[in-house]
Amino acid sequence: MKTGRNNLVTAESNHIQLVTLGLKPMTTSPNPTNDLVSAVASMSDRYMAMIYDAIFFLLIIFISAKLILFFNADGRFAQYVFFVFLFLYDPLCVTLFRATPGHYLKGLRVVSSDAKNLNFFKSLVRYIAKITLGVLSLVTILGAKKQAIHDKLTSSYVVYKRKL
Repeated sequence: MKTGRNNLVTAESNHIQLVTLGLKPMTTSPNPTNDLVSAVASMSDRYMAMIYDAIFFLLIIFISAKLILFFNADGRFAQYVFFVFLFLYDPLCVTLFRATPGHYLKGLRVVSSDAKNLNFFKSLVRYIAKITLGVLSLVTILGAKKQAIHDKLTSSYVVYKRKL
């Protein structure tokens, strides 16, 4: 069994990953999940982020409707484009920026259990579970790790960006 240098390299790479995320590196444990659990977002901040996202969605719907009318666009095609945008909005934001606009405004980030970005597939699965369960998904925060069902399903955490 090899130890020593390999453990040091792993600890250094975890430190660099946390710093890259804008998170404070851990000092007591080499396991990023422990620090993620201590930085997990409160339900009230997650609800507020959800409300901000709903307002953002309403603005997008309003602007899209005005653009469709202004350009006299084909209704069916515009509906398909709009539906695809709304369906991919959350997964793309989480994959590319670690946050939706609502999360960003509340200082929250969505990360995997190893403090990295979620890949697109996990973000998509997370979003499908979230919209399928609706608000029930947030009401059912599970365990000491304070993960909603859609977070548990994808091994993700919603954390405060600056708390770690």
